[in-house]
Amino acid sequence: MSQLMTDPSDPYKKLLDLYLVGDLSTEDFRERYDDTFLNDETMFEAALYEVLNDLFLDAASVTSDPELLAEGPAFYLDEKQFREKAKLAAARLARWRGNTATSG
Repeated sequence: MSQLMTDPSDPYKKLLDLYLVGDLSTEDFRERYDDTFLNDETMFEAALYEVLNDLFLDAASVTSDPELLAEGPAFYLDEKQFREKAKLAAARLARWRGNTATSG
């Protein structure tokens, strides 16, 4: 990737990094991620979009409501489960960034 081009994954990496080191609460991460993702007009390549959209959907599934967690364990995530999903998303994003850097 050219140094003149901006990496479209940068804002998402920054948010994930802040969340995973504990500088953002889950709720703050969700709000900032939703705002960033829903207002981003970038035409993402498919592999990057999949990572970002999966994380968006996971963030939308986070709840602390024990009834929802019990009723829909395949859909709803508690904060601990979401943190694990965020770690996986960060790893997928890092792989995408590495693949893009070596192919561009």
